[in-house]
Amino acid sequence: MKRARSEHIQALVLGYLKKRNYTDSEASFKLDFKFEESSREMTSRLSENADGSSTNHVGISVFAIDEYFSTFEDFIKFSHQSLEKHPKLHDIVYPMFCHIYLDLVMAGRKGDATNFFNHFEDRVVKPHCAQYPPIQDLAQIIQSSDIDSCHQIKEFRQKKFSVNVPQATSSILMRYLHASPCLALLKVINLRFCLGVIEDENVLELFTNGTKKTAAKSAPDLIHPAKRKIVEAKSNGIKNEPITLTAPSLLSPSATSASTETAQFVTTDIDLKTLRQSIQKVSDLKPSVDNICLHRIQKSCSTGLTHATFSNTFQWLSTGMEDSTVRLWNMSHDETQVGKMDGSREDTSRDVSKVYLGCDSSTLHRNSPNPKGVLRAHSDTVSCSCFTHDDKYLVTGSEDATVRLWDVAARKNKVVYHGHMYPVWCVATSNYSFYFATGSLDRTAKLWSFERTHPIRTFAGHQCDVESVAFHGNSTYVATADKSVRLWDINSGKTVRLLLGHWAPVLAIAFSPDGKFLASAGEDGRIRIWDIASGNLIKEIRGHEGSVYTLDFSPDGSMLASGGADSCLRVWNTRTSQAPATRGNTDVNDPKVNPDYVGRWHCGGGIVHSAKFEATNLLHCVVGD
Repeated sequence: MKRARSEHIQALVLGYLKKRNYTDSEASFKLDFKFEESSREMTSRLSENADGSSTNHVGISVFAIDEYFSTFEDFIKFSHQSLEKHPKLHDIVYPMFCHIYLDLVMAGRKGDATNFFNHFEDRVVKPHCAQYPPIQDLAQIIQSSDIDSCHQIKEFRQKKFSVNVPQATSSILMRYLHASPCLALLKVINLRFCLGVIEDENVLELFTNGTKKTAAKSAPDLIHPAKRKIVEAKSNGIKNEPITLTAPSLLSPSATSASTETAQFVTTDIDLKTLRQSIQKVSDLKPSVDNICLHRIQKSCSTGLTHATFSNTFQWLSTGMEDSTVRLWNMSHDETQVGKMDGSREDTSRDVSKVYLGCDSSTLHRNSPNPKGVLRAHSDTVSCSCFTHDDKYLVTGSEDATVRLWDVAARKNKVVYHGHMYPVWCVATSNYSFYFATGSLDRTAKLWSFERTHPIRTFAGHQCDVESVAFHGNSTYVATADKSVRLWDINSGKTVRLLLGHWAPVLAIAFSPDGKFLASAGEDGRIRIWDIASGNLIKEIRGHEGSVYTLDFSPDGSMLASGGADSCLRVWNTRTSQAPATRGNTDVNDPKVNPDYVGRWHCGGGIVHSAKFEATNLLHCVVGD
């Protein structure tokens, strides 16, 4: 039987891997391939791959009938359970039922729509018969053409319905939608509802082309002025003109209330060009770091400290010692002392329901990590370490010329890798831990696979010790450094870039998050940023008074953190081009003279061994006394 092209390629790959003694390859291939997929898994996969401009936008046209039944049934139970504390949740049940029913009708699924209507008629339709749209009109809609012939249903369908709910009700609704697999309901809320969140006594002011507008008041039961955030998702083909309905409002706490209330659809008329200009102005602002978490290793534990490495989740910190041990520190249970920059104390009681930005406070967090374990197996000084992407394993290099893989949870040595003849100075793992690379006193760098105890490639060409190594974000290139920086192609083993400029050993290198730039620094105290595509030097930054041991880009690539032997942590602006005025100027820490300068923090003595940004732009650094 003729094989499909994919099967033929898979057979060739498996045959090649078997020849190279990768005995577990076939089993791994079978685990990676999934031949069956449920409707719920398919829906989730499609929604994740959908390119929506809003974070909560779902690009699904219509769901399976079971999905509508189960999710809407769960939502009714949820609204009844929360009725006492959050009565406003009950007000959106009926309009949600109407839109789901009309979605099924528009999809041409007349039988499913009828079953859905009959199933929830007693619990939803009859208790809310006085609400808009009238149930008599809704029951007459049995095909898509009926919607165009009924003016009220057509109007209800085209306009987003505004519902004003308290902040607590909005929060519990959002948590429910995110925690439960209810994509069908999320689609209806995104496309058909306009949620107004009541926060405080201030009136929301909308600015359109310099003209101030005041948001309209709510229904009589919420008549007091209130600030409302209008949460609108992206909609396709839905008009946004305001409409006033004179039927009983959904905001009424009693479904049978005889009073006539007004429900108004509210839209924000913000000029898109003005919004883009505002975003661009914010992007052009000089970046800043106001929060730094300083982890200090006490003198009793830092004697003989050679390096420090953060895990990717910042749960662990590993330190190498001259006594041939590796120490693991638990960062999740640190005793944190929070103080302002002037040394005074700060109130740490915060409302956890709010999102705090870095500009909200200027604080320095001082942590004393808790020792969690000591790893013993090396026979000489441990000079480097690196965690895998999932933080399950730790790779260490030592002056005993070996590289070891440790199980972090079990605190046990799993594998010993042999290949270097002289001390190993540096180690780095690639994204998703496909490979790891090491540099050594033997003037070579080696590429390793976790499954084999011997290197799969050797990079030769350096004239001095390889002091630092780092992987590009695509795991196709690896950078190594002595007094020069070389970029290697992993597949061919050839040098694709040679970056010259440092006159002393390069001790730290780092790739920018977008993979376009490479930063290098070392014993000359100079930081150089290179354009990888052209191999040209973009800028040279001066400021450190000693060797630089660590570099790290911020998540958006706008800042570069550096630290070293001068006990100072510095942050630089990477958006600026090289300023000629800073060449030969000794006052490089003056932001008026040096546009690259963002901030400097003296760490009170000791070497800054490591600095790393979190995804939230919180900067961590490790200092040894």
